[in-house]
Amino acid sequence: MTPLMREVLSNRRRALQPAVAAALDDAGIPIDTTDLLGVDYVQMHGGIYEPARDGSSAITVPYLNERGELEDIVAIGVHSRRSATRYGRAQILGAHWLDDAFMEGSTVPVYLDGLRWLHSGCRGVFLFRLEVAPYVLEQAPGIACSDDITLRRIHAAMTRPVRVPPLYSAEVQHVAA
Repeated sequence: MTPLMREVLSNRRRALQPAVAAALDDAGIPIDTTDLLGVDYVQMHGGIYEPARDGSSAITVPYLNERGELEDIVAIGVHSRRSATRYGRAQILGAHWLDDAFMEGSTVPVYLDGLRWLHSGCRGVFLFRLEVAPYVLEQAPGIACSDDITLRRIHAAMTRPVRVPPLYSAEVQHVAA
């Protein structure tokens, strides 16, 4: 068992404690909202977090890559609403919702707030790294934003010009961008 899986299971055991599970349920986040939902105390440093006994409470969600392998953990701050990952590998949660929307030609719900995403029953995509929006959402038939602020932030991210660096080739000395 990997250290990351041990951490996921430890967080899950903490979340299953009756008092913690009841508090999550009272907050509108049932313990069975998503597989292996957990709870931990963390300190966030930018987009990375580390477990810390004296840290802030966070809800943790495992991130599985496209092969279904555990690759990272996402922590969502209960009070701060900030999100960070354990190793910086994850960018979104709920990617399968994008695939379903593409196949069905339907809109995909998108959240920038992890607690709102959890309250929705994890229905849709939780995009916690806004800078990847143009790459992750470009093929979506439609995007259903959770609120007007999310709509404006995603629109700004999707329409922001991309800087093209100088391009070089063995045949051409320098091509201006």
